[in-house]
Amino acid sequence: MNSKKSVQVGDIFAAPLPMNKYGAVKVMDIIDRSYLLGITNYIGEQMPAIDDQNVCQILITKSLLNEKEEPTFKWVDGRLPEELIYIGNIPLSQEELGVESNVYGGIWSKECAMDVYYKWREETDPQGLKLEMQKKIEEADAYAGRNKIVKPKKMIDDQVFWDIISLLDWSKEDEDEIVECI
Repeated sequence: MNSKKSVQVGDIFAAPLPMNKYGAVKVMDIIDRSYLLGITNYIGEQMPAIDDQNVCQILITKSLLNEKEEPTFKWVDGRLPEELIYIGNIPLSQEELGVESNVYGGIWSKECAMDVYYKWREETDPQGLKLEMQKKIEEADAYAGRNKIVKPKKMIDDQVFWDIISLLDWSKEDEDEIVECI
């Protein structure tokens, strides 16, 4: 869906949200393949327009650490997700230049604008959101229980371990090529 080849500071992208909604994010900074995103106030059933006032404003949420209301910024890594739709570019304002954040949001994904969805749900359907979050916690706990790391019954003998390691081709750089000879 996304045809933009390179990402620039000031780019605005629409992101699909649950319940047939859209959110929007603004690229605030770029370092190598990491992007500082500002989650905007926009949430709606229509694709956001570049001149929508909510696209120009960064979402304010309560910090989990200190309950202080702060703008929502997070660093993400990786490629621009195909699901995001390029809306346009709004150059950073003087206030936005040099914005810093130490919040890491993981790999850049189509869920990058979920903060505005959660705030909207909290305001419009707090009980439904609470039930949805409880269900997600239960699913995560069940997944963790099914995939817990079990202690091996017996450790491999040191000599066998080093014999296997000696079979690896350490002259290669790619992990798959290193273990290919085994």
